[in-house]
Amino acid sequence: MAADAANDAPTAPAAPKLDLETTHYDALIVGTGLTESILAASLATAGKTVLHIDSNTWYGSQWASLSLRELIQWTQRSFDAMASRGIHAAMYAPQLSFPAFELDNQEAHEHGWAEPPTEIPAALASLDRHYALSLCPTLLPAAGATIDVLIKSSVASYCTFRMLEHTFMYEADEARGSGALKRVPSSKEDIFKDRSISLPDKRRLMKVLTSVASSDPESEAQPIQSGKPFIDYLKSDQGLSSSLSSALAYGVALSGSSKESTSEAVSKMQTRLRSMGKYGQGAYLIGQYGGAGELAQGYCRCSAVKGSTYILGQEIRGIERLAPSTEQEESPQRWKVDIAGTDVTTDWLILDGESSHLAPRDEQDPRYDSGMAWALGQIVLNRPLHLPRPSPEASEDGEKPLPPETALVIFPPEEDDEEGKDTSTFVLMNGEGTFSTPKGQYVYHLLTATKTTDFRNAAQVLKRVRDRVLALTEWAEEEWRLPTATAPEARHESQHGAEASASAARKPLAPLLQLYHSRRLRSPFPPAAESSPASHLIHIPFPPPGPSPPTEAEAEAGASSFPGLSTTLDAATALAESVFWTIGGGEAARAKASAARARRAKRERDEEEFAGRAVALAGVPGREDGGEAEGEEEETVWDFFGQRKEEGADDS
Repeated sequence: MAADAANDAPTAPAAPKLDLETTHYDALIVGTGLTESILAASLATAGKTVLHIDSNTWYGSQWASLSLRELIQWTQRSFDAMASRGIHAAMYAPQLSFPAFELDNQEAHEHGWAEPPTEIPAALASLDRHYALSLCPTLLPAAGATIDVLIKSSVASYCTFRMLEHTFMYEADEARGSGALKRVPSSKEDIFKDRSISLPDKRRLMKVLTSVASSDPESEAQPIQSGKPFIDYLKSDQGLSSSLSSALAYGVALSGSSKESTSEAVSKMQTRLRSMGKYGQGAYLIGQYGGAGELAQGYCRCSAVKGSTYILGQEIRGIERLAPSTEQEESPQRWKVDIAGTDVTTDWLILDGESSHLAPRDEQDPRYDSGMAWALGQIVLNRPLHLPRPSPEASEDGEKPLPPETALVIFPPEEDDEEGKDTSTFVLMNGEGTFSTPKGQYVYHLLTATKTTDFRNAAQVLKRVRDRVLALTEWAEEEWRLPTATAPEARHESQHGAEASASAARKPLAPLLQLYHSRRLRSPFPPAAESSPASHLIHIPFPPPGPSPPTEAEAEAGASSFPGLSTTLDAATALAESVFWTIGGGEAARAKASAARARRAKRERDEEEFAGRAVALAGVPGREDGGEAEGEEEETVWDFFGQRKEEGADDS
């Protein structure tokens, strides 16, 4: 009877097989982060077959731009994944809360004790899809690798941007226990109009800017070289005052640390100077609908148009390394991947940082630990920053100024910091015009770096700046009110009358949403050196490695380097291109593509001369100057987003 009952018991249905046109691909990429998405689009453009998968139901992975419901799902999954893998959840797991709707347990959230929420507050449920909260805040320089690749790949047509409107530095007043914002000059005109800078300092400042511009890699001038951190170089070598050196290092170069190397800071200043005025008065663009996550989705769309296959919301069950074929000595090392019960094989396997643990133990991602970590925070308020007006004349016209849509505030390291923190904290404010939040709401992205020996979680690391941000919104006009039933301010009003209400309106409001999370930073390393050509396995780190490491002299002086707001996008683009050439044949293929681009550029510059030379050389055997006879088709070469089109193909 027992046996019969066992036979009659219902069995769990087998997982449905994936409906794939083929089970072998040139490249299988796990994770739809920005670096992986750029790589997928470039490989597909070059004619490779690509399978791109993500266990999430949205694009972007660690770069994603999420709605509230997706943010809750991401928080829960990240918390569970870290706990299951033995990672210290209280320090690195994301902490999400809705303080304006929760009166209790706030101390638990700050110390990382609280479990992630499971539901959106009722007052925000109808606004769920109006949010596009980026997990990785970024600034896009108007000139650089990222903008060039966006244009070359045509992904720019899928995205929209806003100019960064304001840049301020926070100047603390320890005597009063408060601080104020000081506008960062964004052009030579701003410098000359700034009455707070003396004439001798203006001359020194212009000398520094001229030296930086003349040492641009595109010029032939000798680059600026110094073994000192940038802030020390400005003070000792250039004779700038302490306040002006701080403004230049942190406000203009956006230095992430008081020990940032001179070479890195100068490189960022050069990018800023090249970007000024290219698409507007400023130097940086902010992507709408969340920024980096929207860019990643644009590259995924480009890749899909070129023929890539996408699978979202499916888990990888196993990865197995296959032995090379004995029939072909030079056959590539292949990998077999089990995706929800369906086996596929691939010549190249690319894993993002979230999936590195899935590789066989002897092929797992080695940890190039830099000893530093990112501490990130996202705070949603119903008030903008109370920014100082650019000039007294702005209030004489009688018109009420519009609230800012975008602003960047830099909190430089403080010499008397009790916590010994020597890194800057950046606060990027995005309003409704960036389509990141509903009308009347603003998201504040907080970003700083901290040592991994600091065992505080992100909420604790950012608490001081978070409190200052709330104070800076104190006198800004409130545009969106919480429902009376859930707002502590509303209850206060009913109890104490209009006078108490006016006082409460000036107090920092409880954030509608708070998210804190941390990311360990990797030391810079070339992906080709880390991945073995024999195994055809490549790990993509997040965040991408920052600029080149400090020189030996700079390292001895204590200079440091790590990715920041203005460099992360270019670092992701450079890493994707480096992996692309690793897959495509290395430096030999890169040199061949560069030569082909040079020939095309020369032909486009002087088409008549090229045609005349081609006719003159027609029929001449053994010519070695690379000339092409009239009507001769140019060879199609492997290239990073080259203009490769099949016959009859129409990408429109």
